[in-house]
Amino acid sequence: MANKKQQIEIQKATFEPAQGAFSIAQAAAYCGVRCAAVEDAVRDGRLAGRRLGRNVIVLKSDLDAFLSKLEIIPAHTPASILKRRRERLQGRGHYIARQTSSRTREQIDALDSAREAVGVR
Repeated sequence: MANKKQQIEIQKATFEPAQGAFSIAQAAAYCGVRCAAVEDAVRDGRLAGRRLGRNVIVLKSDLDAFLSKLEIIPAHTPASILKRRRERLQGRGHYIARQTSSRTREQIDALDSAREAVGVR
């Protein structure tokens, strides 16, 4: 029931771009997350929340500073795609080595060791 209530609050949560403070529901809508995520951040002390009567408000400046401090996650490429890329690169590498007769054996060995170092093999 609480989940449905939070969803309704988020749908009702509207804010003006010039607004200086948000309720929990408005802050969640602004960030695109659940209300519980904002509440947890306030409760843990990672995001400054202020009590105004019975409500907790979050200043837009505090929210923007909190968001800018969040860890940037590296891009994730699924293992299946990495495997296909390796296979494609292996195929190209052998094709190039066969087509280029002017390459010395040392150059080909250097290319192979560079591919192994990167994990292309």
